[in-house]
Amino acid sequence: MKRNVPQEAIPYLEGRAEISDEQFNEWFVTGCNPYYTRAIQKRIGIVEILKLAKENGCECYITHGDDAYDYGFIIFPDDVVMYVQNGDFFGFDFSIQYPQSNGLGTGCRCNEESVIMVDWLELLKQKRDGLAFANYLGAKLFKSVDEWKQKQWNFDKMVQI
Repeated sequence: MKRNVPQEAIPYLEGRAEISDEQFNEWFVTGCNPYYTRAIQKRIGIVEILKLAKENGCECYITHGDDAYDYGFIIFPDDVVMYVQNGDFFGFDFSIQYPQSNGLGTGCRCNEESVIMVDWLELLKQKRDGLAFANYLGAKLFKSVDEWKQKQWNFDKMVQI
């Protein structure tokens, strides 16, 4: 049996207006469990940030809803890739992504403390601060979005916002 989902939930379910009973139980009934409710709230927060970035000309992706841990990527028009995740306790953390290199990993953090209020100017500030730190570290950025997509191990499982 298919169920209609609340209109406001559709963007968070990869655009599906109907879901199976199994999916309904997984995504909504288990919402009674505080862990699942918090997980859904965290995913919604990341999606809202990605939608904001998309409205301002960025290409955005989020991990598929099946993943245990949600995170997203903002690709700015100049091909800078910024990762967004939920903070440890609250807010959001951002990092600039670059090809893996010895001693530098795959990205550097843009913010020291989690950001609670995120608007377009805040995203630009995070990008600026992250690029400055990546430059300080001597990291080489991705040459293009295509290079990032090829090196992102789970890109085929991501959902474009």
